Amino acid sequence: MNIEKNTIEFLNTNDLAELLKISKTSVYRLISRRLIPFYKIGHNIRFEKSDVLKFIQQNCINSIC
Repeated sequence: MNIEKNTIEFLNTNDLAELLKISKTSVYRLISRRLIPFYKIGHNIRFEKSDVLKFIQQNCINSIC
């Protein structure tokens, strides 16, 4: 696996809450229900930004009209 520097951007729980405009409690609820992909590095939880963008797209609900 060849990963170039600066190609992966990670977010922490605060960043994710701010990006999605939700509370940190809601972020932890997504984590505990395994609804959003995350990495646990030691005691820290990180989200790959590309995974978050996929999560947003997958949860888009189209209008009826």
